[in-house]
Formats: sequence, C-alpha cells, structure tokens
Amino acid sequence: MKVSTLKPKTMFGSRLAFLRREHGLSQSAFAKEFSEFTGRKKQLTLASVSLWEQGERMPDATSLIAIAKFFNVTLDFLTGLSAINSFDNEASESNQPLELKDFIFKIDITSLRKYDGLPIYVVFLNMDYQNQWGILNSDTYSIVFKNMSLKISEITAEFYTYPRPCDVHASVFNAYSFNLSRLMNAEEFWVELKNSSSELRYQYAGWWRHNENKTGIINPANGLTLPYEGLCVSYNAFSEPI
Repeated sequence: MKVSTLKPKTMFGSRLAFLRREHGLSQSAFAKEFSEFTGRKKQLTLASVSLWEQGERMPDATSLIAIAKFFNVTLDFLTGLSAINSFDNEASESNQPLELKDFIFKIDITSLRKYDGLPIYVVFLNMDYQNQWGILNSDTYSIVFKNMSLKISEITAEFYTYPRPCDVHASVFNAYSFNLSRLMNAEEFWVELKNSSSELRYQYAGWWRHNENKTGIINPANGLTLPYEGLCVSYNAFSEPI
C-alpha cells in the first residue's frame, strides 16, 4: 500500500473534506450535525472545521474518534494510514481495479456533479471501453477522456476519484504556484492548462510528476506530457497548501 507523502494534518484535512462532501454537507451543516452527534454543549464553529480541512489544526483525540464514528470510517483511513475506508474486511484492495489502489474512493452517482472539473476513474461494467481516467464536465454531464467524450447517461459504469488536498479551488492553489526551480524539486504537483478550450483544460487538469529523465512532466493517470518550457506560459503548476 502506498503511503501518502502529505503531512498528517493535511492528509486528515483532505479526508475530512472528502467525507463531508460525500455526505452532501457544507462546513456549517457538518459543524451543526457533528455537534448534535457528540452532544456538545457548545456547537463546533465553522472556523474550526475550516482550519481542520486546511491542515492548520488537528482535533483532539476524543474529537478525532468521534469524527471517525460520525462518518463510519476507521481512524487509519481518517488520518491517512490506510486507503480502505470501510470496516468490512471483505472490501479489500484486491477487489478493486489495479489502478484504484492508491487512495481512490467510489462516488455515488447522485453526487457525481459535485466533481466538476476533477479527475474521475470510470469502471465500465459492460466492458464497452477500457477502464480509464477522465475529467467530469457537469455542464454537459459527460466524462472527457484522452481520446473521446461520453455522456453519463450513455454508459453503465462505476465512478471513482481521490480527494484534492483540503478541498480547495484553483484560486487558493495560485498562492502556492511553482516557478521552474521549485517545480524541479517537487515530486508531485497539480497542473492546470492555460487554454480557452474547456475540453483541453479538463483533459490536462490533475496530479503530475517528472518523467524518468526529467526532460518534461507526465500525468501518470493518462500518459499526457508537457515540456518544462510551457510552465507559466501554457500551464501552471501548484502545490497543496501547507
């Protein structure tokens, strides 16, 4: 099992944001429902939830256990020590497609629109196409793949994704944008294409790494490549907030 390189606070914040979003809760709604769940005399504040998800603070041990119980997940999953978010021993890594083993989570189709512009791994149940990564376009309610685009209504599939650290938007990532020297020292970074075509932006958005010879960067999910010369010209690269 791959161990995340994210710091513990950041990993917890990422998992908390993902679970909250999966349950259809805003930060304020989670604060209210969690307070009721734990019987707090004083309601958890929105600021506390925000700081948790940003990786600025960690809850105390009692609250951490309560959060795991609230979402019915293990503490190992909540803190990033495990990619399995179920207590069911049968829900093992071997039962999932090989590409899904590193911190990948199933998305309920009723929540799919929440992942607009984010990487989605599609498992085709009828084997009409090869299982692969794409980007969700909620405007057309379709998945944009490397070589095609398919309407959600036209396929029979299961959908998976992984949480973007701290559940932030690109405007927050801009504060941590890379220049070339920082990029060369980074192991993993989020890339967003500077292009007027929404289809191209959907295709290229994701987590990237350096290729083996460090002659450019590559997206391991779909094999797309970009040259270093394009940094801040045709694309921007960002780190997760620390």
